[in-house]
Amino acid sequence: MSITICVFIGLPAAGKSTIRRQLELFLKCNETHICNIEYDALIPDNISSLQLNQWKDERSKIVTNVECSIRYLQELHLNSKGVDLLKNIANIENFKNCLCPCFETCNNVALNHIFLIDDNMFYRSMRYPYYQLARRYECSYSQMYLQAPIDELIARNQARGSSVTRQTILKMYENIETPKPLKYAWENQSLTIETSIDVNVCTIADFILESSKIKCTRVDPFSQLRIEDRKKCLESFVHQVDQTIRKYISKVISQMKTNSLSKELLSIHSKSLNVKRKHFLTELKRNNFSVNDELEMIVGEFHGLIENESESNVNKASWNIDVERCFSKYVNDSEQTLNNID
Repeated sequence: MSITICVFIGLPAAGKSTIRRQLELFLKCNETHICNIEYDALIPDNISSLQLNQWKDERSKIVTNVECSIRYLQELHLNSKGVDLLKNIANIENFKNCLCPCFETCNNVALNHIFLIDDNMFYRSMRYPYYQLARRYECSYSQMYLQAPIDELIARNQARGSSVTRQTILKMYENIETPKPLKYAWENQSLTIETSIDVNVCTIADFILESSKIKCTRVDPFSQLRIEDRKKCLESFVHQVDQTIRKYISKVISQMKTNSLSKELLSIHSKSLNVKRKHFLTELKRNNFSVNDELEMIVGEFHGLIENESESNVNKASWNIDVERCFSKYVNDSEQTLNNID
């Protein structure tokens, strides 16, 4: 059995849903079933990105449901005992409507399944969980970035009467993290599509079908090293992260000084950030990459820096920025947790 996860990336009105529907008609056949995971149809209208925690919960439920669906198909293909897994699907209205007929019967399971993930996915951390699923269950992973000039996107958005504001699209345009396969190895199966011109659906379908031949496997960046080398490499990694975070904290405190904060407040902020730095590093030493969604990517990047010293000056600066962003997110998440407890 072949299972492919194909993630769509693009701003509102980029043409994601239109191309997804065309692909469904093109790819659907007796041996290939399509599961359309359309976020707009699954996240309740009364939940906006402003309600951050609830919005994240709903998105997390969708990823969990996709995981249950993949496990169901694999176990059903192996031994027909996957039916109970459907009970684990979170209570999201209409989710089962996104799935193919294989979820209605235990017989004649299709050999090939493609999950089309239809959402803007403009942050890398939004799509990385799907790559993790593909690797965990040895599926194929690919992603398509749909782009068009910003003025055209705004005009299309207005023409369809969308509730997404012009300001929101402009902000997303500034912040979107486009695929970078040279930096992130897991994004190497990426296709960029310009939707301001006629789109060749045949080319896109061929890309997905070719990508489906490449299975993901779980690889620990340090796993091929000897135990002693692995330990040294991990220590070096943690040390580099520590140095980067120390510089970041100094930069944050310097910025606070320009706001004329008292020495007492500066001291409190500095101590608080350094406590979080120590906790953050402790988790790294335990190989607990769950403290942040992007940390596992950064470990892989670090391993790449070691292997490609000729590019290290360019990539190191970018890597430092990624570490700063991870630590900043860790700090914000910690503070949000404390606020929820209070």
